[in-house]
Formats: sequence, structure tokens, C-alpha cells
Amino acid sequence: MKTSKLAPPKKLAISIGAILTLGVLLSAPFYFSYVEVKAISDKCYDNSGLPKIEKSGLKIDYFACSTN
Repeated sequence: MKTSKLAPPKKLAISIGAILTLGVLLSAPFYFSYVEVKAISDKCYDNSGLPKIEKSGLKIDYFACSTN
């Protein structure tokens, strides 16, 4: 029974694909955390307010919009 070996270009393509996929999976939570903070702070600014945000890691622990 023959075992098929992947040609070097195929190995390289698979490795690059795996690295890119891993990069996307690792960076996605940071991006969506940023988008969430930006959206709620923009709404606060639209209401002539000043946002106060406290985060712990990727999670928003406290949000307040003070309008004067």
C-alpha cells in the first residue's frame, strides 16, 4: 500500500491557510469587543452625553452615559 506524501507547495498552502484561520479566530473577539464599545459610546455621544466604560478583558463591566 502506497502512502501519498503531500508535495511541498501543498504543505505550504495548508500551513498558510491554517495560520490565517488561526489568526482570524484569535483576533475576532478583540474586533467585536471594539465594535461593541464604539457603538455604545457613539450612541452616548449622539445624545450629547459623555460615556464612562470599564472593561475587564473583552467584557464590559460598567457603562454609564452622563448627560448634563
